Amino acid sequence: MARIGVNYRDIEKAAVQITAQDKVPTVDGVRAILGTGSKSTIAPLLKTWKERQAGEEGSPPKSKLPGDLLISVNNLYEAINQQANEKIEKIQAHAKDEVESSRQALQQVQKANKELQSQLIQRASLIEKLQQENKALHKDLSKEQQAHALERNQHKASRERLSDRDQEVTRLHTQLKQAQQNLDHYRDTVQKQREQERAETERQRLAAEQAQQHMQQKIQTLQERLEHTEAALASMITSRDQLQDANQALTQQNQQYHEEIQMIQQNLATLTGRYEVALENSKAADIKIQTLNDQMMQLEKQAAAMSEKVDLLTTMNQHAEGKIENLQSQNTLLAQEKANIQGQFKQLQRSLSK
Repeated sequence: MARIGVNYRDIEKAAVQITAQDKVPTVDGVRAILGTGSKSTIAPLLKTWKERQAGEEGSPPKSKLPGDLLISVNNLYEAINQQANEKIEKIQAHAKDEVESSRQALQQVQKANKELQSQLIQRASLIEKLQQENKALHKDLSKEQQAHALERNQHKASRERLSDRDQEVTRLHTQLKQAQQNLDHYRDTVQKQREQERAETERQRLAAEQAQQHMQQKIQTLQERLEHTEAALASMITSRDQLQDANQALTQQNQQYHEEIQMIQQNLATLTGRYEVALENSKAADIKIQTLNDQMMQLEKQAAAMSEKVDLLTTMNQHAEGKIENLQSQNTLLAQEKANIQGQFKQLQRSLSK
């Protein structure tokens, strides 16, 4: 596991470990123990430690801890510190993975959100286009209805004109009948006056025949106009039926457009619901990220607490050193008393042997 950096506490531990081996702490020696750190970083920290050690020389001498005990304490501290660092790194890595996973989920939600917005825009454009087509169809239908009304009026006018023509034909038939009656009467008169007025009768007969031919031509012309009018009327009726069929088809198509618009509106409502769900997922991801941040802060607090525990262990170590010094002093006094007692015992043995 790589170290984050070298601090004064690392230099102090390495220097104490070197001192416990009855060696003088040097920059290279400290760096060899730590396995990291530049000389420019280690040198001022080691100098500070030596100055503090020199400042403590004026105080009453303290007995040093045994080298094995000091190494064991340092190893215990290193193990605890390493376990704490490994635990912190694992928690940080887990938190980093959680944050990355949440970030990817958030990106996916944002991407889905953009796709939904794009679909909503497309749906809105389609709805607007359908509405425009619907308006155009309504406009065309209105024009067709107006044209149909105009054709009905024309058809009505044609029927009225046809009725007038029928009346004219009837009047002409009446005139023809009257002319034929007049002709018969004239023939009777001519027959009575044949010899006297042959020339006049012949002229009047020719005139009557010409008038009859003219009347017959006029009647034929009126009949042809009547047939043409009837054909135009039939064509108008056919056009009216076609317009009614087209109107019915347009009505059905308009109904289909209305149904498609309702379906699109339903799809729009569904997409809106999905968009709201995506927003809720995004909010949940934000809450999860906030929770991870809180956990990181909690882990930092735990690391600070462990650092305090390490400081407490260092203080307890210092107290233990004091107790060991006292025990060593007492041991020295006991050894001296033992030596005195042994000397007195030897003198007593000598005096008894005399």
